[in-house]
Amino acid sequence: MSQKNRVERVKYGQEHQGKTICRFWKYIYFTDEAHFNSRDLASKDEYMLRQPDSQERLSHFNEAPQQVLNITLHVTAGVCYDHKGEVTFYNDPMDPGEVKQRKAPYPHKSSVETEAQYREKVDDWRASQPHPLEVKGGGNSMTQKHYAEHILLKHIEIIKRLEERHKHHYILQEDNDNSHGTRSLQNPCRRLKINANLELLLHPAQSPDLNLIEGIWQIIKQRLRGGRWTTVTEFKEAILREWRHVTQDKIRRRIREMPWRCRKLCINNGDRIQSNLW
Repeated sequence: MSQKNRVERVKYGQEHQGKTICRFWKYIYFTDEAHFNSRDLASKDEYMLRQPDSQERLSHFNEAPQQVLNITLHVTAGVCYDHKGEVTFYNDPMDPGEVKQRKAPYPHKSSVETEAQYREKVDDWRASQPHPLEVKGGGNSMTQKHYAEHILLKHIEIIKRLEERHKHHYILQEDNDNSHGTRSLQNPCRRLKINANLELLLHPAQSPDLNLIEGIWQIIKQRLRGGRWTTVTEFKEAILREWRHVTQDKIRRRIREMPWRCRKLCINNGDRIQSNLW
């Protein structure tokens, strides 16, 4: 961690250490992206599964040491004290056995076709082409356009519903990923936030220990340990199942740590913070 990031983390702690759950942290909508690799999660042929905040043994599994599927799924979600949002998948990979269809070539006009017939053939060709995926190559990030249209809009809709339900102003927390539009003044995400009159909680860079949804991802990954999936669909369903099993109480317990984490930043020079929750 750079010294600059340490300074930012200490400032974050100083600014928020005195804020209470009931008047501040309860109304923060925490969002984040995560990446689940099927082979990494199945790396142990024998393991003991338990929740990270409990010593209680839940179940014991024996799995074959070889994992069939080796793909990474990218997900995003949001949570707050009184709400758990839905998981959204983006940049989905194809199943390993799926055969990618060959793209049909652009049609050429034959000598016997009329101009109208050729235009109709070109229109049919265009309609048959797959829509471009609004996600960057490499699989780890998305474009600002995709984030604004497909993810940020959902966050804003949820926040507005929460404000209507609880009669209180809510604040959105994002990290500093380029796709979120936090590093420039003119981009689709920034314009959308301004138009929605959305307030942001500035998040220090390289600080997963200050975003409680990171602790939720840890719960899900631990519960998936030792699983074995053969298709992308099966892997997705496993992630969604574990997300549904995360209770609101587990989210609240992690939110209630935020004042302590902020105070800790002020006395440890911005070092990483870890508790038995995350």
